[in-house]
Amino acid sequence: MEIITKIFTAFLEILRLGKLPGFVVACICWVLLLLPTSIRRFISIDSVILDHRGLIGLIAIISTVYFLAILIYDWSSKRIRISRIKRFIIGNLKNLTDDEKRILIPYIENKSRTQYYEISDGVANGLEIKKILYRASSVGANYTEFPYNIQDIAYDYLAGHPELLKLGKEVNDNNYKEEW
Repeated sequence: MEIITKIFTAFLEILRLGKLPGFVVACICWVLLLLPTSIRRFISIDSVILDHRGLIGLIAIISTVYFLAILIYDWSSKRIRISRIKRFIIGNLKNLTDDEKRILIPYIENKSRTQYYEISDGVANGLEIKKILYRASSVGANYTEFPYNIQDIAYDYLAGHPELLKLGKEVNDNNYKEEW
């Protein structure tokens, strides 16, 4: 019984290393369980597998479930992260100033993903902080202008909602509520 405890403890330590070792352990256990008897006898592991078939099966099931759980977690956390970023960018696109709109209009009108702005342009840098634009290169043209690309999410959303880029949007006093 002591050997089973040691094997199981070693197995748990392997799982802590990440998904690749868990996947390898699962594959090895399933191969050992599903290996034809003639091959197991040929490589002289038939008696070991028969003596520990339950433990090997338990490790195979646990490592497979562990591996699948990690894959599902990675996939779902990536989807959630993308969704949050998308909501953040779209929320910023719905609250653009006229100066920000002036910078974004050429991207949509020219169907271009890149525009050049000076590194000291506060509006372009503000759009970079809002994750709408990103600096495409750390090497500038003429040492002052740098390429700024528009994020795919922002480009697609603005292309589908060009009304967001209309300048001089009037504020309706009825929509404004002062909070105290």
